Amino acid sequence: MKVCAVLVLALILCSCYHPTTSPLFLYQDNGKTGYIDQQGKIVIPARFAAAQEFSEGLAAVRIGGYYGYIDKSGKTIISAQFDYATGFSHGLALVYKGPIAQYIDKSGHTVSPVFSEGEVFTHGTAIVTNFKGQNGLMDTTGKLLLETIYPYIERVKGGLFRTADSNNKLQLLDRHGKPLPFEKNYAALLPWQDDHLLARLKAPDSLRNDMVILDLSGHEIFRYGSDQINPQYLAEGNIILDSMAHGKASSYMVLYNLLQKTILLNSIDVYTPFNHHRALIRVDDYLLLLVNRDGDFIHVQSQGMLEEGFQFGYAFVTKDHGFGMIDTTGEFVFPQHYGRIVPYGATDSTFLFGEMDDYYGKIGMADRSGKTLLPSVLQRVDPRGFVNGLLQCEKDNVLAYINPSGKVVWQGKKDRKLPRLNIDYMRDNEYYAEDNLGGFISTPFDPIPNDKYFAYPKDIRSLNKQFAKSLLLQVDTIFPTHIDDKYKGYKVQIINNTDSTIQFDLQDFKLFMQMQAFVDNKWVGIERLPMLSCKHPLITVPLRNGEYWELVCPTYEGAQKVRLRMSLRYAISPEVGSGEIFSNEFSGSINPGQLWRTQENKELYRISIHN
Repeated sequence: MKVCAVLVLALILCSCYHPTTSPLFLYQDNGKTGYIDQQGKIVIPARFAAAQEFSEGLAAVRIGGYYGYIDKSGKTIISAQFDYATGFSHGLALVYKGPIAQYIDKSGHTVSPVFSEGEVFTHGTAIVTNFKGQNGLMDTTGKLLLETIYPYIERVKGGLFRTADSNNKLQLLDRHGKPLPFEKNYAALLPWQDDHLLARLKAPDSLRNDMVILDLSGHEIFRYGSDQINPQYLAEGNIILDSMAHGKASSYMVLYNLLQKTILLNSIDVYTPFNHHRALIRVDDYLLLLVNRDGDFIHVQSQGMLEEGFQFGYAFVTKDHGFGMIDTTGEFVFPQHYGRIVPYGATDSTFLFGEMDDYYGKIGMADRSGKTLLPSVLQRVDPRGFVNGLLQCEKDNVLAYINPSGKVVWQGKKDRKLPRLNIDYMRDNEYYAEDNLGGFISTPFDPIPNDKYFAYPKDIRSLNKQFAKSLLLQVDTIFPTHIDDKYKGYKVQIINNTDSTIQFDLQDFKLFMQMQAFVDNKWVGIERLPMLSCKHPLITVPLRNGEYWELVCPTYEGAQKVRLRMSLRYAISPEVGSGEIFSNEFSGSINPGQLWRTQENKELYRISIHN
């Protein structure tokens, strides 16, 4: 009997160490990341430099500078050996060793050729790119469904792919990479909505229609002339058409019923998608209507609506800058008194709201009756909303999780001391500079950063030091500073002690300055220089003689010790081009991914980089 009892006890004890099947959530403690359960209990202590969410039972974690995989008990399943790793999908994960990508199975075995880039498997396929920049399509066995010969392949609506053939003709392919079988019937196919395509007829029909809407089986839904009509949205047997009919000078939208072949509503200004067989449509006199799929409508005493429309049987409408909630009959559940409604994160029983002091201000949560479950105390929420029963958010400027009743089940603490920046990708340049005269103009694409991020010219004499008669770039490693009270940094000074004004190029308000590491007997940039774009023009800003700029660069932490320096480009003349200066060298450490990985997904790092 005693032997049996011992055996039973041993089985019970062993079962305690089986990996949990319950969802786990990332948490942070003093610069390291671990995992908690739904009740906020620590399951895997915070010991990783970076970590990702579990997928298919495994999670990619970074130990020092390299990634491996653990199970839900915290046991290492695949050793840390990759510069970067992604989650498992369809039993495979994309990993990188240096800039070389490959797919591995859950045993860590390679199941594909090597590529320069790849993607996480979706619907059983992944787009891959070879070292010549050509693209192909691979299945989960490692077989190429499309050889890597295409200039581009992209996923489009309806689970389809768009590419170009050898003659540069655009093609739409199905989920297996094969041309749609009815493509030969039309001059061109274009993705439109998730389940519908637009097709150009080879020749206009007798009614001068040259375009047609198709479903994914090739069935024709509606024909139209592209010089008169532009279809906007199709659902519930109705189409929103942008029309030039009736001789109006400017375009306007109508709601057209396919079955009745009649226009149900004219002069549409804005609309929401159909959900629960309902849509909200505002006509051009700011009259808001609740419309069903038959075209019947009722008036709603509001001027606007949240563009997502009905979700979980409710919709948010606004009047005089306040939001209220209506049900599918148009009745108000509660009046219009919320300043902001967060357009994501809603559930069938709750929604998120914000204050008016900022775009959302601080964020709170209420139930569907309008009762406050959590006051406006959150600085940020996960745009995915509730995942596995918890909402990741930021409360008191630290990571937290709340449950659907608004209870905080876990909240982090401020780090005892400011950490160094421990990342595994090339950080974007954030070195903003300005002339005292100002003059920047904001655009809809990129708002101007807060003034505190800009360096403004100061008088050299305030430094109380003697400098050589030259343009100087120096990093002060003796007296460290910080960046936004989040992580450590060094002061960087750009000093013009010449006898003339020097011009500096700016793109998106940023200097062409970066930190560099000395690796393999050469200097390599570990920060990404500004990208030339059409958002803002490339301009030059002067730094006059006797002036200096002072900025802050991060203090990095990683597994690889290196020598570091800053480099800075300045303008000489249109004929000569640009010059470059370098700072003093200093000691530091980085991770291997910082030397090459530019396609970072910052959302994955919002915990590990304290951002």
